[in-house]
Amino acid sequence: MPLSLLMLDLDHFKSFNDQFGHQIGDEALREVGQILFTLTRRGVDLAARYGGEEFAVILPHTRSSDAPLEDGRAGAGEHTVAPADAGAIVVAERIRSAIADHLFPGYGGRRSAHATVTVGVAELRPGEDAAALIAAADEAMYAGKRAGRDRVMTRGG
Repeated sequence: MPLSLLMLDLDHFKSFNDQFGHQIGDEALREVGQILFTLTRRGVDLAARYGGEEFAVILPHTRSSDAPLEDGRAGAGEHTVAPADAGAIVVAERIRSAIADHLFPGYGGRRSAHATVTVGVAELRPGEDAAALIAAADEAMYAGKRAGRDRVMTRGG
């Protein structure tokens, strides 16, 4: 069975905390968790905080490759759970887009702050263990950060 992993890191989150304070930053992290819960398949996928401002999403029965959607674009349409046959790239792009579009709490409790996320995607390869899968998704995420942030990157891509 295929298995994919998404590693997500909020971009420039130290600056977010410095600008709005750690309490607002903590609320933003909770809201990211809620976005992940909303956009993943209940009872199938597992989204968790990995540490700091990093999150991991385990996608069982999911290949990393893109599957065609209604208009042929990954992440097309509203921020909804991707179809069951959608690849991890589609799921990652929907998550990235939803976080970029979300208004987080800002000064005085107003919903005015924006945040972006960089997502690394890796699919478990035959003979690969969990540590290698995590390292591959993490490296893809850091490649996305080096390429300018606010993007989805795949292993080797």
